[in-house]
Amino acid sequence: MQKSIIALILFALFLIPLYPVYAQSIATPAAGKPTTAIQRAQLLKNNLQASPGTVGDKIASKGAQLKEKLLRFRDQRKAKLAEKINDNLNKINERRTNQMMDHVSKLSNILSRLDERVSNAEANGKDMSSANAAIADANAKIASAEASVSAQKLKDYTIEATSEATIKADAAAMRNKLHDDLQSVHNLIVTARQAVANAISTAVSSAKGGGTP
Repeated sequence: MQKSIIALILFALFLIPLYPVYAQSIATPAAGKPTTAIQRAQLLKNNLQASPGTVGDKIASKGAQLKEKLLRFRDQRKAKLAEKINDNLNKINERRTNQMMDHVSKLSNILSRLDERVSNAEANGKDMSSANAAIADANAKIASAEASVSAQKLKDYTIEATSEATIKADAAAMRNKLHDDLQSVHNLIVTARQAVANAISTAVSSAKGGGTP
């Protein structure tokens, strides 16, 4: 395996930023070679592109209902603030999940390139069994992250306005829920990133004849 190619992959991997968190499952083939990371990423991208209309309509409908409630508040300053917070929550979720999806796609692409290099090394007589196991583990971690991003993308964070007296607490509760949900997805992406890094390290060691690092 060419050192320059592995170095390029490592460089690309650690250039990928892990986006900070603000305060549907993936189909599995029934038979044959497992779906590649790139194919899974493209499948997820297609699924997400097919759903925004429905999700957006749902959010818009609930947002309209919230605004009707807020119009009945005596304190319209409080109502306007709640409306602004509400609008921001779903925008933040959309922006962060788009960033996360881009990150997962980059990890998938890197792992796919690594898989090709490992196959080439095997064709040249290298024992790459440890590398293949590490790649399989990374594939599983990426699949888990992909599914989590997909589910997060479809979530709605419209504030549940119980009453004017509790609107501040209601807004804080929804903001905290968004933070916790994004943090959970973020953690899965970190795990996937670490698994890809381990797969690269294992592949380099195996290609040199060192086995498992």
